[in-house]
Amino acid sequence: MNRVSWVSTEALSPREAALNKLSAVMQAAAALQAAALAGLLAFGLLRPEGAAWASALAGGFGSGAALFVLLGLSANIGAALLLAAALLAQENWTWLLALGAWVANAAALLMWGYWPSLGLLIPLSWVLAQMWRDRGAYHANPVTIKELRGRMRGARAFAIVSVFVFLMGAFVVLLYVITLSELAGLSVVETGQVGRTLFRGVVAVELALIVLVVPALTSGAVSGERERQTYELLTTTLLPIPTFLMGKMVSALGYTALLVLAAVPLQSVSFLFGGISQVEIILSVAGLMATALLLGALGLFFSATTERTLAATVRVYIFTLVIVIGLPIVSNVLLGGAFANAVNGVGAAMPDVHREVSAIYADMLLTSLNPVATALATQSILVNQQALLTFDVRLATTGELLPVLAPWALLVVFYAAAAGGLLLAAVWRMRRRSA
Repeated sequence: MNRVSWVSTEALSPREAALNKLSAVMQAAAALQAAALAGLLAFGLLRPEGAAWASALAGGFGSGAALFVLLGLSANIGAALLLAAALLAQENWTWLLALGAWVANAAALLMWGYWPSLGLLIPLSWVLAQMWRDRGAYHANPVTIKELRGRMRGARAFAIVSVFVFLMGAFVVLLYVITLSELAGLSVVETGQVGRTLFRGVVAVELALIVLVVPALTSGAVSGERERQTYELLTTTLLPIPTFLMGKMVSALGYTALLVLAAVPLQSVSFLFGGISQVEIILSVAGLMATALLLGALGLFFSATTERTLAATVRVYIFTLVIVIGLPIVSNVLLGGAFANAVNGVGAAMPDVHREVSAIYADMLLTSLNPVATALATQSILVNQQALLTFDVRLATTGELLPVLAPWALLVVFYAAAAGGLLLAAVWRMRRRSA
């Protein structure tokens, strides 16, 4: 009976074996960061008594040190997992991701005394040194090039983009007319409200596009090859499994990114009315692309683990519905919208301060896992709190200030970490099937 391992279930060249070792190092680094995060949360990092732990680990961040430790560890987990997948696929953008993570952690350590960054800096420095020794291993993904060329060849792709932009423009005009008609009876019309309404409408349509389209683009990436009886032919080539999976993923996200960026000028129309800043547009694009990354990785994982495309599509849409619709219901039923109430200055009916703090932080995490709730909360925070990353809310039980994080930051790092884990799981599953 052959034993199935994580990295050795297919015939690997010496270069691929070396890349698997580098990937294993980054997976171990992600596991170390995850263990540190779990341990700190278990010992009460987000409780008032955890302030001493936070100050020792990241004293340069002041009263919000605990939140920055949470965010930093989560970001490092996501970067390490995505880097592990990119190393296996031999992607040329691995350099950008590795160098960006190294610079960010070095800056956090030197400028703010963020000591947990050493958990990623040390293994990442060794990985970068090994990458430099074999610089020729990283190149443009042939599957990505093939898929994008096939998708963009001819007039169909440009017609789709043109029709999408036209329909979005018509929607903006319609929304503008409806908004003006609703405000016609008022003696004073606040143009900023018109701008915010138009911005929300465009972002909502883009989010709906991502939720409906991206899972369908990746859910048939592997199962579709099996149904067309071309998968066995692919296994006879020299194309590694990670390269094939990453190529399918990047090509699907590339076309989605084109549609999202094509609608950015329509978002900018809101500048004519005010009420919207450049920061909100940047954060909206970041949140949309993070959502597309997660849903694309989810579709690819189910495609790799399911025989039929229909079954993979149904499963990924069920998970999407849970994320988009299920999480807000859980938040309202179990936590009563504690985070939203705290942000809006509404007191929560909690018997003591410990339960109120726990409810606010738990609801903050649940909010950050839902793209719709995150978008609404982020805009409210930017407008009412004038805060980008951290701000304070007042506790109803004691009147003290409690630092909290803007949900957009947690959404980006959580979705990146989940996407990296799903990509690695898809690679492992396909290698196991090929053994």
